[in-house]
Amino acid sequence: MSTRNRPLTVIVIAGLLPIAAASGAGETWSTVVNNGDVMPNSTKLFNSYNQPSIDSSGFVVFRARSKGPGEPVRGIYARDMQFVGAPLAAVAAVGDEAPQPNNTPAGGSGSGGGLAELLEFPSFPRIDVASRMIATRAQTQPTWTFLLEDGSESRAGTASVYATVEGQFRTGACLLGYVRDAGNGALVFPWWRVPGAPEDTRFDQFPGAASPSDNEFVVFKGNWTDAIAATGRTGVYFRSMRAMGGMAPVQRIADSQMAIPGQTGPMLVPFGSTAPPSAAFGRMVFLGLDNEDAPTMGGIYLADVPHPVSETS
Repeated sequence: MSTRNRPLTVIVIAGLLPIAAASGAGETWSTVVNNGDVMPNSTKLFNSYNQPSIDSSGFVVFRARSKGPGEPVRGIYARDMQFVGAPLAAVAAVGDEAPQPNNTPAGGSGSGGGLAELLEFPSFPRIDVASRMIATRAQTQPTWTFLLEDGSESRAGTASVYATVEGQFRTGACLLGYVRDAGNGALVFPWWRVPGAPEDTRFDQFPGAASPSDNEFVVFKGNWTDAIAATGRTGVYFRSMRAMGGMAPVQRIADSQMAIPGQTGPMLVPFGSTAPPSAAFGRMVFLGLDNEDAPTMGGIYLADVPHPVSETS
């Protein structure tokens, strides 16, 4: 069954649960990291942080950076807080080689002579509640060099969603879904195209923080350009990192071509904006509105994250 035909459910929050007040007596605090700690693979000290994420075992992941002099160290870091004295570890850092697909030599004075590198992590990382799967978004140097039909060279791939699979940092979603083989015209990476759009439509960007789920999926917001309507589109999507030999397609949950649920009549209002989703235990939630600046319709919606199925445009 295609995910685009699956009904969505509105979550109505009826009230707030009472929260017991802490007395302060006997509380135990543990420092995950502070400005006295040396950053992994560096001699510099941690200096600033963004909000952390934690799984059910106490494994913590966070984005952080150092101070100067020179270019600060920046990256995604983790620490296993269930063990006293467990070391801080780097998940990925600026200057690391970007995961495959990557066939483009690194550029810039800071490159080590390898392939295209990670440049920045614009959003905080998230971790799967029941495993140590981490998802994060990153900007990169162009990762893929290819030939166009006229024989000229082009480069693409400057933004991606990444996730850890069995501890390995891998690409979950990227901008290469439109790349075609100059010889036979076939899509090189069809699993990364925008579902529900013309075949050669690629994502433009992945705003906000991606979410991992079930030690397999990445769930994310994606923006793309509708060439036929000459307008920008947005939606929420997911992809299995394990199925089909790592080539499972991106699947659509909802996008701005879909009508907001609960309407009747001939003129149905579509989603005008979506917010980055959150996922756990095979389900995901997202905020969808008709107009982000002045909403009059929409809500928070819940959908399943099933195993990959074929979806035709």
